[in-house]
Amino acid sequence: MIRKIVTATALTAGLLGGFAALGSAVAQATPIGTVNCGSAPIGSKLVTTCTNTDLGPGTMNYSLLCTNLVFEWYHTERIGPNSTQTMVRDCGPGAHPILWGSSGITDYQQLQNYLNQQNQQALNH
Repeated sequence: MIRKIVTATALTAGLLGGFAALGSAVAQATPIGTVNCGSAPIGSKLVTTCTNTDLGPGTMNYSLLCTNLVFEWYHTERIGPNSTQTMVRDCGPGAHPILWGSSGITDYQQLQNYLNQQNQQALNH
């Protein structure tokens, strides 16, 4: 009887230890990367820098309004995997940026967003 209890306890401890090790390995897996962007005005220019931490490519973009009413809505450029890229847009002589924004997305995130949208539409019909 005691031998069965000891054997059952050892088996349970071994299984739980194995599950804990497996969970630890999964928790340490590399997360999906992102494209992080930031913009700052420097004189008459808007400087946008994006960093892609994903293993795949992505898209970076910015929007800009200048004091001379130069308006650029959602200018996009591709960014390679695990890279940093800078875009510079000059408003022109005597002008400077007054409104701007920037963002980025990995191709993987974009695909996931599309699939989620398709699933949501299928559920709504």
